[in-house]
Amino acid sequence: MAGNELGWRSLRVTLEVTGGHADAETLVALDVAGDDPAQLLGAVLSQLEPLADALAALRAEGHAARIRMEGWVETGACLAVPPDLLARVAALGLPLAFATRADGSTETEDFLSSLGS
Repeated sequence: MAGNELGWRSLRVTLEVTGGHADAETLVALDVAGDDPAQLLGAVLSQLEPLADALAALRAEGHAARIRMEGWVETGACLAVPPDLLARVAALGLPLAFATRADGSTETEDFLSSLGS
């Protein structure tokens, strides 16, 4: 998993489990933080893989579960997830969600000004 020079920072990978009804709260069952996306996702997967049967049982009872990766991202940053990690996520039957946070910019860009007069 690679980011560019702008990159992602303050990453967090969590396992979120939600109850089987609409007003259920989301429980963060696992939370790993750091700066290396591949290392974080791999660490979470290593902890979840032995629990595959328990996760399947929760889903069978109507609970929802997902792996969520979030972090601060700068404009133009990218993130590539290696196929082996995606295969491990898929083997668990869990969705992989991404959430980004961005710093507010003090600069404004007017699209029409870039076209010239």
